[in-house]
Amino acid sequence: MTWSDGEHLAGLYAALYAELGRSAPTFTNDALAVRGYELGRLFGERVLELRDAGAVGEPSSLITGMLEHATLEDPSGAITLFSVTMLLSPRLLVWLRDLAQGPLTPLQQHLLSQGQSFLVSSMHETGRILASQPPLESTQLTLIAQSLLEILVSAGWDEHLGPRT
Repeated sequence: MTWSDGEHLAGLYAALYAELGRSAPTFTNDALAVRGYELGRLFGERVLELRDAGAVGEPSSLITGMLEHATLEDPSGAITLFSVTMLLSPRLLVWLRDLAQGPLTPLQQHLLSQGQSFLVSSMHETGRILASQPPLESTQLTLIAQSLLEILVSAGWDEHLGPRT
């Protein structure tokens, strides 16, 4: 992992931290609001770990915009958490896996391994919470999810969230 990779990763985590922290209090579903707060805090911990390692990045405007859009379209918070869990986290995991194949310092290896473990556990927990909630009833939800996916694809993030040159 080069420090530019660390800075990019810090920017992704920072956007997730900031936007979940901003949007969680607006969620109309209490269980999803609590999970939004928890998940935001956990992404914040990853930001601090990277900062301590010397990697600081500006929050990704693309990730921020996606989550803002999801929150506006679905005030319950379900689409926002779905976006983090099903659209962003798997792509982030793929990129962390790819980074782990390169030459790494022990600290970089630790940060990647910790990030991978965090993402897998957070995906399971958020999925469990989403599954326990009543289904969303809107014909627009599929279109919203599709539009968020198209944002990722058009940004070149259809497979992973690594930097684009």
